[in-house]
Amino acid sequence: ALWINLYNLLCMHGCVEHHARLRAGMDILSTLRLHRRFRYEVGGLRYSAIQLEHAVLRATRPRPAFVGTRLVIPKFRADDPRLRGAPKLSSALLAFGLHPGTAFSPPLRVFNSRGVLAELEENARCFLAPRVSCDEQAAAVVLPIQLLWHQLDFGATPPEMLHALLPLLPPRVAAALETLLQQR
Repeated sequence: ALWINLYNLLCMHGCVEHHARLRAGMDILSTLRLHRRFRYEVGGLRYSAIQLEHAVLRATRPRPAFVGTRLVIPKFRADDPRLRGAPKLSSALLAFGLHPGTAFSPPLRVFNSRGVLAELEENARCFLAPRVSCDEQAAAVVLPIQLLWHQLDFGATPPEMLHALLPLLPPRVAAALETLLQQR
């Protein structure tokens, strides 16, 4: 929970500090570059927001599956001292706890170390409920954009990802999605 809370605080602090640049509107590469500038020192070691997200919290998760992500998404080497305090558990639910300061971020909250997985699951439900829909007749599913970015966290294929999301969706949407998946 410490690293999630630190990441969210760092992003909020960075957004306040760089508000003029953010107001101008930014694409994903500009946002990634800006997250490299948001930095805190913890225990004598410096971390940027993008390093906290991808090299600490998501250390064991794959990079997003887009061309060029290896160039912009950092991962630390195994001997990097910044990995010493990294959490051992990395969950796909992180996508619903990290608040990078964008308009489409999940709800911002403070996480408790005793109940972090349950809190991440609750955040996922709150975030997904109004944003996921399923049209059985059109055989279409509408998902939030960050699920595209973190798709590999939930499964190697789109159907695997959708199956992983079922328990987090409202019952009516989950049932419609399950019906759609069975028809494929």
